[in-house]
Amino acid sequence: MSCLIKTMASLIVSTIFFSQIIQSADKPLPLYKGKKLEIYILIGQSNMAGRAKITTKENQPIKNAFLLNDKGKFEQAVNPLNRYSTIHKGLSMQKLNPGYGFAKFMTKRSKRRIGLIVNARGASSINA
Repeated sequence: MSCLIKTMASLIVSTIFFSQIIQSADKPLPLYKGKKLEIYILIGQSNMAGRAKITTKENQPIKNAFLLNDKGKFEQAVNPLNRYSTIHKGLSMQKLNPGYGFAKFMTKRSKRRIGLIVNARGASSINA
């Protein structure tokens, strides 16, 4: 029960924090030269935290994709995408996640700049 309460509290705090960031994303940011970002929230368990090995090719910045950092600012997205999670189990465990392929696909297909908010935690219960 204690783990469930901690997980729920983390999710509530994260949701409040992210809602403030998303609201501010409508304002032009200097990095994007006045262009808006399409915002995507990537949350989940260990697969979204990323457990696959990152190759040299996958360690390159993702063109037109930006990652919300720990200071509430967007920076060029590069793996591991779960590096700024408020609930991750340690940076050394954060590896390649499905967000990488998603970001590459979305930026190529839509021709738009995207913002990624990644907050996943491995070993969390599906019920939580």
